[in-house]
Amino acid sequence: MTSASSTTATDDAWEPLASDRHGSWRLAAGDMAHAVTVPFVPVLIAEFAAAARVFPIVFSNSDPSPIAILGLDQHNLFVKDGVWESEFAARIGDAQAAGEQQADIYVPAYIRRHPFALLRTTDEQHVLAIDKTSPLLRKEGEEGTPLFENGKPSATVASALQFCEAFRQQAEATMAFVRALEARELLIERRANITLHSGRSLGLTGFRIIDADKFARLDGPTIVEWHAKGWLAPVHFHLASLSRLQALARRQADADAEHDGRTNANGQSESQLPTASA
Repeated sequence: MTSASSTTATDDAWEPLASDRHGSWRLAAGDMAHAVTVPFVPVLIAEFAAAARVFPIVFSNSDPSPIAILGLDQHNLFVKDGVWESEFAARIGDAQAAGEQQADIYVPAYIRRHPFALLRTTDEQHVLAIDKTSPLLRKEGEEGTPLFENGKPSATVASALQFCEAFRQQAEATMAFVRALEARELLIERRANITLHSGRSLGLTGFRIIDADKFARLDGPTIVEWHAKGWLAPVHFHLASLSRLQALARRQADADAEHDGRTNANGQSESQLPTASA
């Protein structure tokens, strides 16, 4: 798992940030529209507690990175009209009341770091890169905050670098957790078959979950070791998060009802979780 790839941009969209190339560029305030076509994102072990309240957390089948499922049909069900919507708002359809209850809103760090990321160089170093296709960037004009001031990185870039470096470090900690799960053969392949009230069937494949029974049989020394490393709680957060698939199904049903002219109530579709990197 590295910081180089992105679900929201192709690999060739990323380029190292440099004053000679991006000296006049600015970062404009924007919404979450860039994330509307992102149905799965990697999550870090430090995010499990917050993310598990809102999303199902699973592990990719081909690359067992932890992944938050944001949608069942190739779209992020949490973004509507450019706004990251809470479960509360979606459930009662009252945006004003939703403003009074924000605890069920969580935007994964993978989304929040946009349009920045760290790229790994050939000598195993990391440089800050930018998604040159991002709608938040302005290549000319005065809108937004500058990326460079007097040829030097601005406070915006310094903050982005700090965030991305923290993300990279947490990604390494996350992979240590995943390697421990693999070493104990705790990850088992699963699929989800979901039928909406309309009769529409959805399938989700290409993911793994932790075998709860096998986890419960871990030996004492391993339990002590994992407790010391902070790995027990993430296991429980992951297992608890699986119940959020029902909430996703409700969101999908609402989205289908809103766009019924473009959906087939009797159709079937299947989504496969891709190899995901953080």
